[in-house]
Amino acid sequence: APWFGLFQDKFSSKVPRHWRVVLAALFASTMAAFLRGMILGSDIPPVFILALGGSAALGMVVWRGLYSLLTRNQVR
Repeated sequence: APWFGLFQDKFSSKVPRHWRVVLAALFASTMAAFLRGMILGSDIPPVFILALGGSAALGMVVWRGLYSLLTRNQVR
C-alpha cells in the first residue's frame, strides 16, 4: 500500500483516487492466493483471486469513504 500512496493523508480526502485502493487490493490478493496455494500445495482458482481482491477492495473503499466523510469538516 505505501507504493500506491495509500498512507498519505491527502489521499483519503479525494474520492477519485480510490482506484488506487482497488489496485492495491488486487495486487495483495494475488500475492495472498499465491502464498495460500504454496502452503496448501494446491491450485489457485482465478475466481478465488477475484473474489478475495474484490471483497478487500470494497471493504477498503467503504472504510476510506467513511473516514473521508467523518474528517471532511475538520481543520488540518
